[in-house]
Amino acid sequence: MRFAFLCLALSLPLPALAAGDVLQIPLSQQGDSKLPRPGKGMSKAEVEKLFGAPAQVQGPVGQPPITRWHYPEYVVTFEYDHVVHTVLKHKPKAPVNATDPATDSTTEPTPTPTGSDSTQPVTPATPTPSS
Repeated sequence: MRFAFLCLALSLPLPALAAGDVLQIPLSQQGDSKLPRPGKGMSKAEVEKLFGAPAQVQGPVGQPPITRWHYPEYVVTFEYDHVVHTVLKHKPKAPVNATDPATDSTTEPTPTPTGSDSTQPVTPATPTPSS
C-alpha cells in the first residue's frame, strides 16, 4: 500500500506542485529616464551650480557622512562631497484615495458628550478599586 502511494506521489509532475502567480513590476517605467539629473561622482558644488539649490537637505549622518539633497523630481545622495546615487521620486498616475475624509459629506460628525461644557476636556471615568 505504501509503495503504491509512493509511486503515485512520484508520478505527479513537479510544476503542478509548485504552481503560483508571477508578479511583474515594470522597473524601467518608474519615472522620466530622460530627465537631466546629477551623475555619479559629481561634487556638491557641481550639482548646485548645474541643478540649483536643493529644496531640502538631510544629513550628514554616519561614517562615512551621507547627505541627501531633495529636489522636486529626485533625491541626490552624497558620500562625503560626491554623488553616489540619484533616485527618481515616485509619481503616482492617479491618487490612491480620491475622497478626503475632511471634505467627504458621507462621513458622520463626531458625537459630542451631552451635559458637558464644550470648553472643558472630557476625561474618562476611572474605576475605583473595590475593597
